[in-house]
Formats: sequence, structure tokens, C-alpha cells
Amino acid sequence: SYNSVISACARKSKWEKAVELLQEMETRRIKPDVITYNAVMTACEKASQWKKALQILREMESRRLRPALISYSAVISACEKSSKWETALELFREMQTRGIIPDLIVYSAAISACEKGAKWEKALELFREAEKQGISHSVISYSAVISACEKGSQWEKAVELLREMENRGIKPSVISYSAAINACFHASRYAVSLQLMRESKTRGLHPRSEEGTKCDLHNYPLSAACMFVTDALITRALSGSFDHVCIVTGKGLRSGDVGPVLQSEVPRFLEERLGIKTTPDPENTRRVLVQQSALRQFARLLDSGNLQSIFIDKFHDEWSQGDLDKIETIFKPST
Repeated sequence: SYNSVISACARKSKWEKAVELLQEMETRRIKPDVITYNAVMTACEKASQWKKALQILREMESRRLRPALISYSAVISACEKSSKWETALELFREMQTRGIIPDLIVYSAAISACEKGAKWEKALELFREAEKQGISHSVISYSAVISACEKGSQWEKAVELLREMENRGIKPSVISYSAAINACFHASRYAVSLQLMRESKTRGLHPRSEEGTKCDLHNYPLSAACMFVTDALITRALSGSFDHVCIVTGKGLRSGDVGPVLQSEVPRFLEERLGIKTTPDPENTRRVLVQQSALRQFARLLDSGNLQSIFIDKFHDEWSQGDLDKIETIFKPST
């Protein structure tokens, strides 16, 4: 049947073929039903074809077929994937007006749409609205609202939500932690960002890309890369291991077309915030070196701040505010 073939197209994201089959049905005077339209919209959603998905929804209505939850879910998700947050929210409210109750999937898509539109307050409003409707959140919806807070420069909200999901027994994902780490990093809350990186590494979410004297930052975004290297250098300095450290910068996750971001930004962060100077690796332009002398100088800074008890004795504990305040001082070295 046409429905089964169109559904197969939807599973394989062949949206053009799905639309073609829908048109063929009309040519043959075969009436599409709700299942047909939903399958076509799902195909469009998987291919991020939001305009076509919305067009199919309106065509469905013109045939006096009532859209269902799955209909709106597909179109809202298509809008979210295309960063069309305003359209996504319009559709979200439209379905509520028509008495269709959103489920967790639809709420998550709407929250993600707000995140992409940098509308953190709206994302948080939808998040709390879902709770009032008796919907239990998942790691996906939490990650979406934390990411929205990150985009909105709301680092405290991001951390608060991360802690909230843990308290509710929902294990954060690497996306949850990365968003919170990034929010803190760009707010210059480096101690909190470092704490979150340590937690994430302990849980196996951010890979321990340390091998001997090498730190491999491939696939790390800038904020996580800086925190990862900071943690590695603190550990080496406090353990008295002063062999030079090789930092493999590569390009950096989500660098896009702007070039090898980590290659310049990680050394800049280390020097400006920690007073650690790096030198280019003469054998590989995508690597920088932290020499023994720089590590020894950094170790003296840590010793002067009496930070060993925090970094060593409290490795598996959540740092207190007093601990965080002390750690923050190392990111503002005297010049």
C-alpha cells in the first residue's frame, strides 16, 4: 500500500520520494488519510525540511483531516532542526488551543527550538510548564534547557539544573555537562567549570585523553579543552611530575570554517589565566609544549595557595564555596 511505502521512505529520510508518492496518490484519486500525511511529515522532519512539513500539515487540514499529536510533533521537530523557533512555538500553542496535549517529545523539541533561538527564559518556562502537566523530564529535555541557559549566558541556572537532574536520579550526559561547563567558562567562572570537568571525567563522559605526557584534545570544544588541560596540569604539578607536557590541539570540536581554534586559544588561555607559557612543537604544528620550567613555576603557585588539600584530598567530593573561591585565585596570576 501507499502508506507502507511512504512510511518506509520516512524511516530512510527520503522526503522527496514521500512527497512524490503523496502527489501520485492524488493523481490516481486515492485519498490520503491521517497516517499518510503523518508519514510524509515525518520524512520531511528527518530531512529538516520544515517548510515542506508545514505545507503538508496545512494541506492535511484543507482536506478536513484533523492533525494528531504525531502530526504536530513532526512539524515542530522539523522547525527545531532548522532553528525556526518562532514557528515551532506558534505550532506548539496552536496544538494546545486545539485540545492536543503535548508529550515529552514535543516539549523537548520546543525547548530545543528556544535554545537555538537563544530564548532561555522561554525554554525554562516550557520546561516548568511540562512539569505542571505531570510530565517527567528526561536527560534529553534537561540537556536542552541547560543548553538554552548556556546560550543565554545563565551559568548559575545551568549548574542549578544540572544539580536538579542529578537529585532526581537522572544521569547527566556529556551534552548536559558540556553545556554547563561552557556556560561557566564563558562567564569566567573557571573554578566551577573545572569542578564540572572533573566530575564529568570521573563519570567517564569526557574521555581521559591523557597518555604519559600527552594531552589529546581532538573532538573537544574550547571550554572543555581548556578545563581538561588545566586539570591535567594541576594533577601533574601537585604530584611532582615535571616532565614536559605535549598538548595535541588538533582543530577543535565545532570550529567550523574558522580554522584551528584550539591551536591558538588553548595556549592563550593557559598563559593569560594560569601564567603557563607554552612553546610550539617544532615537529608538529598542531601541538604545543609545556616545558618543565613552566610546570615548576605553576606548582609553586599552587603551593602558595595551599591548594593540595582541595585537589588531592577532595578529588571525589563536591567543592565548597570556600574551595571554589580559593581555586578561582589561580586563574588570576600576578604578572
